[in-house]
Formats: sequence, structure tokens, C-alpha cells
Amino acid sequence: MNYGSTAHRQTPIRRVPFEARLQSLKRFSLLPLAILAILTTVVAVLDIRVSLLPPFLFPLLQTVLVFVVYASISYLAGVGFQRTGSWEILLFGTTLLLFGTALMLAAYLSRFGGLNTNTTIHNTSALLGTIVLLVSMFFATGSAPPAAKTSRMLLTVVFYGAAIAFMATVAILTLLGLTPSFFTASGPTALRQVLYGTATILLAISTTWMSILYYRYRADFLYWSFLGFGLIVLGFAGGLFVHVLSDAVSWLCRLSWYFSSFYFWIAGLAMHAEARKKSMGIPELLDRFIRHGKRNYEFFLETASDAIISMDRRHRILLWNAAAERLFGYSSDEALGQNLFDLIVPPQGTVPFEKTVENLPLLEDGRSPIVLELTVRKRSGETFPTEISLSVRRLSVGHFARTAEIITTMSIRDITERKRAEAAVIRSRMTFAELVERAPFGIYVVDSEFRVAHMNAGSQTGAFRNVQPVIGRDFDEVMHILWPEPVAEEIIAHFRHTLDTGEPYYSPRFINPRHDIAVVESYEWELHRMALPDGRYGVICYYFDSTKLREAEAALRESEERFRLAAKAAKIGAYSRDFKTGQDYWSPEFLAIYGLGPGEPLPMKEGVPAAVHPEDRQIVLNAARSRIECPPENEFSSEHRIILPDGEIRWVMIRGRMEFDAQKQPLRSHGFAMEITERKRAEEELRKLNETLEQRVAERTELAESRARQLARLTSELALTEERERRRLAEVLHDHLQQLLVGARLNLDILHHQAEDGQKQALEAARSLLAESIQTSRSITAELSPPILYQNGLIAGLEWLSRWMREKHGFSVEMQIEPDVVIEREAMLVVLFKTVRELLFNAVKHSGVNTAKASLFRDGPDRLKIVVSDTGKGFDPDRKLEHGEEKGGYGLFAIRERLEFLGGRFEAESAPGKGASFTITVPVKKAVPAQKSIVFPNAPPMKSSEKKSPTLRVLLVDDHAVVRQGLSMILSTQEDIEVVGQAADGEEAVALAREVQPDVILMDISLPGINGIEAARRIHAEQPGIRILCLSMFEDHDMAASALQSGAAEYLTKSGDTEVLLSAIRGQGKGASLGGGQFVNGDS
Repeated sequence: MNYGSTAHRQTPIRRVPFEARLQSLKRFSLLPLAILAILTTVVAVLDIRVSLLPPFLFPLLQTVLVFVVYASISYLAGVGFQRTGSWEILLFGTTLLLFGTALMLAAYLSRFGGLNTNTTIHNTSALLGTIVLLVSMFFATGSAPPAAKTSRMLLTVVFYGAAIAFMATVAILTLLGLTPSFFTASGPTALRQVLYGTATILLAISTTWMSILYYRYRADFLYWSFLGFGLIVLGFAGGLFVHVLSDAVSWLCRLSWYFSSFYFWIAGLAMHAEARKKSMGIPELLDRFIRHGKRNYEFFLETASDAIISMDRRHRILLWNAAAERLFGYSSDEALGQNLFDLIVPPQGTVPFEKTVENLPLLEDGRSPIVLELTVRKRSGETFPTEISLSVRRLSVGHFARTAEIITTMSIRDITERKRAEAAVIRSRMTFAELVERAPFGIYVVDSEFRVAHMNAGSQTGAFRNVQPVIGRDFDEVMHILWPEPVAEEIIAHFRHTLDTGEPYYSPRFINPRHDIAVVESYEWELHRMALPDGRYGVICYYFDSTKLREAEAALRESEERFRLAAKAAKIGAYSRDFKTGQDYWSPEFLAIYGLGPGEPLPMKEGVPAAVHPEDRQIVLNAARSRIECPPENEFSSEHRIILPDGEIRWVMIRGRMEFDAQKQPLRSHGFAMEITERKRAEEELRKLNETLEQRVAERTELAESRARQLARLTSELALTEERERRRLAEVLHDHLQQLLVGARLNLDILHHQAEDGQKQALEAARSLLAESIQTSRSITAELSPPILYQNGLIAGLEWLSRWMREKHGFSVEMQIEPDVVIEREAMLVVLFKTVRELLFNAVKHSGVNTAKASLFRDGPDRLKIVVSDTGKGFDPDRKLEHGEEKGGYGLFAIRERLEFLGGRFEAESAPGKGASFTITVPVKKAVPAQKSIVFPNAPPMKSSEKKSPTLRVLLVDDHAVVRQGLSMILSTQEDIEVVGQAADGEEAVALAREVQPDVILMDISLPGINGIEAARRIHAEQPGIRILCLSMFEDHDMAASALQSGAAEYLTKSGDTEVLLSAIRGQGKGASLGGGQFVNGDS
């Protein structure tokens, strides 16, 4: 990397769309109107008469700011009339031409005829212009036919010429004194006030009409146009209070006209933008907004396929389009004015439909029309189903007619065919549902073309799960997928026989190996021919997968044998008793439990064995009575003691079941007996053991928690020790290996200058290898332990990490960081940095996206929160955090453990396919407000005329002798550079700078004691004339910025080109400006 090389990233300038700018300007559009209205009112009420009228200013302003704009718009209106023939466009242009011409003539002629001349010309044109504009508004909302193409040019000349001729005539008559006086020495005359007031009122009506058009069409050029006319109305209203041409009110009126010109200009731009968007000319656009809305609506009504009907609140039909005529058989003349319900709604549907209509809300505030189905009646009396879309609107324009008529509009569509189709679908579904109901187990249908036509869901996920798709597939192919060739052919033959003959088929025992999976399955199935919905025959198959049943039968036989053997070994005895016959059965194992031999009778007493312990006899008797007297309780069990013939006491458990007849009388009882003496002894011992168990558990828990805390502490110390060792290795690389490599490169530079041409190629290769070695060593240093983290803190470290991730992995990290964060604990600093880095590494490896976001901010006065998120694949956070699945790395489980040990908290939110978000919360100290640093201006490059001598005096500052020696040897080869001193640390550099007064100082950043940045700040503060060039092994933007802010003129890397270094010493550096200095860095 060479000194002086810079890489500028040009941020593209985004062009703001014109529509966005227009919307932004619209927010302040009413402000000039309000200000001028307030000022005009205040000046008129207070009767402020300040006079100011420089020569020719009034005519000039009227010409440039009014006439030019109005005449331009009149020209566009004339062109629009030529193309469209719209009378309203022609009248609109005539109005503006009258206004513009009158205002300009009045201004110029006022110098000859005074205020009366000005007022007469202006007021007469105002009245005529407002009348013409009002007529234009009537045309805009009417349906007048366009003018004939052959007469449009003539009409334009006539209207515009008449306007100009009228103004010329009024001007001449006024100058000759042949018109009534509008203004005298005592003020305006009554005639003038009436005429001008009438013009003001008419213009206000036209402006209001234009605002209605805007609220109808929402076109920007209509908005700015009606605001422009509103300003003219304001100027007219203020003119009623004018006393002289130059007083304050008159100037405020003119400002209103000037602002109206500005608004008309914006309206023209908006019209141009809208025309370009719709690929049409401005005249066509005007005609479209004024006329085509109504025409399109009428065309839509006449060509709509659905019947469209409107009625008022009294249910009288107001609109009946052509589709309604075709649908119901009534012509428009017959239907209009009739009651809708009487005409088309059958009697049984009138009341519900009428209530529905009356309860409809107005179609506003984002509501959608209500859609319902209703049976209606034709003229012939035939009824048919329809779908009706109902909406209630107020017959008004914009927001100005609040008391207008309420109109109900409905769109009616004949849905007879749809209802038939729905009925067919329902019948088909019922047919299939019937098949499913008849099927005992799995079911599928093969059609006449021998394709699988239907199959229930259980079959698709069961026996046919390996055939996808199965519906519509050839049945031969399906069978050959599932079964071996002979079995498949046999099944197909049975299906074809049933399809051809109609004979049902019932399979015998069917046990065969599957072809698609290595298992043997058993089925019971039957075939029937049936008629399908298409009218042809098909075959339906009902089948039952008896594989598990047969396996269960075999397992049951095996289980019975095992149970018999187990019962014999475990001495579990069975018994049964028939209450009808009085017969009892006791197995030999049962009798052995009671100490009796096989075949010996079991003595009974009161219905229970006589061997029952006297203390337990009542319990057993109660259990026996309850199972007889309470039939629903047909299961019973009992644990009690028995006394054997030899006096031994045993515990036995009896479990059985009682069966009853329809009259709830006992039929039989059967169950088993098992000796539980050993279990009872174990339970007693367990009870005694439980008395001391809680104390033991508490002791073990406390021990486990203590060991867990020790383990967490050791783990944290191990991580911190690892980071310290990484930092030590990074410092070794930087302080020793990299400095030696730089010294070797400097010596090679000297040899390169002294070598002959034949040797320079080899030296160049050696220099390239050294440069690559320096770069590799620098990268390893940064990956082991980024120096910026310990020098400038967590924020600088995270910003470096963001850049490093982008350069190393092409992964973009958006950082949002609050600057006032203090992390003093080294363990906390290391854990936070490694946590963020590991989370970003995980995003690179697993998220599947190339962007992530990291935010660092305060969460209260003593907590810091870091959020790392991405929009990638996501994962199951519970599984990751609870089980710690990561193999190696600084995984999520380890992150949570370390943060909790430091008093922090780690939370993960994610789900598959929904990205991941990780929140880290740790305690931190309150931020201490940083003292405002004093930044001294950097010394400019030294001019040759300012040097005391042709030789530049240079002081070398570096803690590595090999670097100082290499720099000194290079500089000694330059005739205009002299090394006047060398320093090994910052303190020595400050002292030598005072002593030798050098012109230039080459200052290493990393120095023992005070570092190079602090030394540069002190030297620059004392001797601002000394140019300081900071040298470092680090290519870091933040470190460069710190160096330049301390007073350094440039920042260079030690691995850079020697020629660039010499140029910088001579004040010829070409680095990019930053903070008043130069930043020479290949990564800038």
C-alpha cells in the first residue's frame, strides 16, 4: 500500500421526485394566504397610510409578476381550446388575459391619469373577468358540446381580441374623462365599491367552485389554481380599502396578486408533471379532468354488464341502466320514478331487504359496500337469485353540501348459473361424503379410464404415502409402485373384473411384502362397482390395514405366555367367582399366597377370606359391599394383611373387576392377588429415609451451587486470560516483528536507490514480499486483539469490527451507537466485544443474509443494552440456549453464562424463517460528561519562501531503534533533509522539540509513556509552526482522526512508499483533508 493513495467513495445524490417536493411545499401553501389576510386586515382596520411608490417600480412589477404569468397561462388555454374545443378552457384563458392586461395597463396609465384611471381600468376588468370565470365554472360542470374544429381558431381570436379591445376601450374612455369617477380626492366612490365588491363576491364563488373540483378530482394543479384565485380574491377584498396607489393596503393587495402568479406557476408545473405521467399534453389533461369524468361515468353505466340502480330515501328509482333493462325487462322510462321494492322484490323479501337498506351507513371513512344475496323478480314474474352490492352516498360534491339528498346505489348481478354450479358441487361433495361414510376404513375410487379419481386423506398418508401425486395417476402404475409384479397384476385383474362385470370382490387373507418399502403388510379389502358423477362406472375399494391387528394378535399370544410364566415366577394368583352358580376359582399361585396347597379350599367368612387380619377385615368387607351395592363402581382394589396358618403375617394386594347384568345384579367377579410384603417393608424404610432426605438435598444443592459459581468464575477468568494472551501475542507482533519488517523494508529502500539497474528487479521482489509480510502480520494482529479496542474503547472497537466484517467477509453491519458509554472493567469490555463479534460471525455463517444491525444504547442511568439482529433463517432459541449445541466458538450458551456471571443478561428472540435478535444488558457506570477538547489549527505546508534555510530539519520519534535507524539512513540520502535528533518516547520527543526546533517531526503513534498522539498535541500547542507527521503500523480511520485532531499535519503508515513519505516531509502530501489536517491512508 502506497502513501498518498486515497479511495473516495462517492455517495450518490438521490433526486427527490417532483411530486414529493410538491407535497412538501403544499404543507406551507396556506401560510402566505393567512399572513396576507392578517396584514391586510390589520392595516385596513388601523388605517395605516404609509406611501411608497418609486418611479416605474409599480408598472414593472405588474408586467413581470402578473401580466407575463397570466398571459402564458392564457396562451396554454388557447392551445387547449384548439385541441379539445372545451368552452371552459377558453373562458378560463379569457379571464386571466383580462386580469393580466388590465393590471398592466392600469399600472402604466396611472402615471398619466392618476388613481381614478388605475381604479377604473382595474375594477371594470375585475367585474367582467369574474363574470367570465363564473360562466367557465358552469361549463366545467355542465355537458356543453365542444366547439367545431373549423371555428376554434376564430373563436379564440374573437374572445381574446374582445378582451383586449374591451380593456383598450375602457382605458381610452377613462383617459378622455368619459367614464364615471371611481376614485376622487375623498376616496372611492359608491359606484366603485359596489362594482368592485360584486366582482370580489363573484370571484369568491368561482374560487369555491374550483375548490369543489379539486376535492372531486384530487389533482394538484387544481389545488394550486384555486389557491391562486383565492389570493386574487384577497387582493380584491383589500382593494376595497385602498386610499392611494402607494399606501400599505395597495401594496398588500399587489403582493396577493404576485403570490397568485407564483401559485399559478406551480399549478402549471404540476399540470406538466401530471401530463408527462399520463403521456398526454397539458390541454388534453385539462379537458380530461373537466369533462371526461362525467363521460366515463356515463359510458360505464351504459356498458356495464351488471344492472346498476339508484334510488332515494323514498325508494323511488333515479337511475336504471341498460343492463337493468335487459335483466328485469322494464325500460328506463317505465322504471324511473317507480318504487323499487314494488317493481322487482317479491313480497316475502320486501321487509328484510328494506330494513337492510335503511340501516346501511354512508359509504365514507374507508367503508366497503355491503354485499348480499337476494331473490328478485322479472317483469314476467319469474324469480331468480342475485348478488347485490349496496352503498349509500350523499348526493354532493366534495365536502360542501351536507344537507344533500341521500342516494342508495346498487349493483345487481344474476347468479343463477353460479347457484347451479354451487348445487352441483354440493351434490358431488355429498356423494363423496356418502362414500366416506360407507367405507369402514380406507377408501379410494378408480374411474372408467383406470385412473385414481378419489382417495380419502387417511389412504394418501397411509398405504399410498409413497405415491405422490396419487389423484389422477394411472392405477396400473400405482399398484406396481406399491407391490411386486405378481401381486400388482393380481390386484389389477380383480379391479378390471369388477369394473367390467359389476361383480363385487372380497379378498381372502392378504399378506404380502411391499415393493416400495421393506415390510410385510396385511390387508382386508373389497371392491364394488359404482356410478360416478360423470355418468360412467368406476370401482370403489374399501380396505383395512390389518397388519397391526395381526401383529397385535401374535403379540397378545406371546404376552399371555409371558404373563403366565411371570405370574408363576412372581407368585401372582388369579381368582374368579360366579355369583349365579356360586362357584369359585383360585389358581395354585393364589392359594400359595394364603399358605395353602393346590386344590385346598380357601376358608371364607362373611364373603371374604377368613385369613384376613382382624384389624383389616372391616376395610375389606366395606370394599366388597361397595362393589356390589354400587354397580357403576365395577373396578376395585384393596391392600390388607393376612394371617397364614403358621401365624406368619403377609401383605397382599387384591385387584378385580365386577360384572353386572341388565338389572344391575352381580354376575361374576374376577381379578388377581399379589403378595406385597416386601414392598410394604420398603415403603416403611423409604418413609424413614425421607425424614432425612430434605436435609441431605439442601446440603447437596448448596454444594452444587458453590461449585457452579466457582466454575463460572474460573470460566470467566479463563476467557479473560485467553484474551490477555491474545493481546500479548498481538503486541509482540506489533512491537517486534512488524518493526523489524519495517526496518528491513527501509534498508531495502536504501539499497534500491543505490543499486544498479540489474539488481533493482530482485530488490523490488524482496520489497513486495516484505510489504506482504507486513500486511499479513497486521491482519493477524487485528484478528488476535484489535488495538483500537483497548486504546479507544468499546465504541471504537465495534466500529472497527463493522468495517472489518465488511472487508473480510463482505458482510454489512449497520451500527447505531450512543456515544456517552463508559466501560472501565476489562472483563466487561472483553466479554461485550467478543459477544458482539461471535453473534456477527454466527450471522455470517448461518443466517443466509449479508446484512445485520447492531445497536448500542443506554437503558436507564446504570445499564447498557446492545441489540444484534438479522433477517435471516432464524433458529429455535430455547434449544440453543438450554442445550448449548454449538461445537466450539463463543456459543450462545457460553455467552449467557459469562454475561450472567458479570451481572448481565442475555436474551434471544428467533423463529425458523423469521430472523434472529439478541439483546445484551449489562450494568455500567454513569457517563461522565466529556471535557471539551481544544483543537489547534494544523500547520499548513511550509512554503519555500518561509524556510530559514534550504535544508529541512527533521526530528525522528520511534521507540524501535531499527525503525529510527532505517528512517535516518533514508533521510541522510536526501540533500535537502537533515536529521537533527532522535527520541525513543513521547516525553523525550517534547523535550527535544523545544531544544532543536525542527521543521518536521516524524512521530510514531505507539510510544511508551505518553503516546504519539498526546506528544503531538503538546508540541503543536507550544510550537504550532512545526509540521508533525504521525507514523503507525495501523491502518485505522479512528486512529488517524485522533492524530489529526491532536495537531498532526498528516497520518501515514510505516509500510507505505518512501517517495510519498519524502513528499510529505517536504510539504507536498496529497492526502484527503480531515479535521484540518491530511489523512494519508489506503483504507480511507
